[in-house]
Formats: sequence, C-alpha cells, structure tokens
Amino acid sequence: MNERIRLLARQADPGYTGNNEAGLGASLVGNDAIEKFAQLIVRECIDLLPEDSHNKDMVHTSWVIKEYFGIKE
Repeated sequence: MNERIRLLARQADPGYTGNNEAGLGASLVGNDAIEKFAQLIVRECIDLLPEDSHNKDMVHTSWVIKEYFGIKE
C-alpha cells in the first residue's frame, strides 16, 4: 500500500493500526471513516492543482471537484 494512502487511512480511522493491509477495508467499511477517507483523498487531489488565483480554469476546477464530492472548506 502506498505510504500516502496509509497515512490518510490512519487519519480517517485512528483505530486502524496499519499492521494488516487486509484489515484496512474491514476497519473502514460500515462506519463514517470510509467517508472521511474518501474526502481526504479528494482533498489531496485538489491540493495538487496549482494555487494560481489568476488561472480561472484551475480555480473553477477546484470548485467543481469540491462541489461534486461535497467537500466543505
């Protein structure tokens, strides 16, 4: 598992120890942590977009992604 994914999984579900990758799915399914995990991934992707406020396409793209996934600031 990618280290970045592992870190996000720990943020989403503090009860996940990271010792068993198969346990990640079991610990996330059926609780609010899966939604948090998904939001963290989306935020990571948005953070990769250039922050140039003069580039209206990038600002709009960031807004569209946040709206689509229901990400609050």
